[in-house]
Amino acid sequence: MAFSWTDGLAHLGAWGGITLTRALYLMGPNHLGWILFMVLPGALISSLLIRVWGIRQRSAILEQVET
Repeated sequence: MAFSWTDGLAHLGAWGGITLTRALYLMGPNHLGWILFMVLPGALISSLLIRVWGIRQRSAILEQVET
């Protein structure tokens, strides 16, 4: 059942993402909406999540990081 839910949500996300991307591509000068749509979720949010909940690798032991 969990697989069905995640698969269904992935299909909805793919459909919504493509639909939203077209609208954002046409917005703003030099397609600024589309660029921000790619940069914000793809780079900034993921790096913020790693910064907040990730392991501090600078002082960690390699075997601890890989587990």
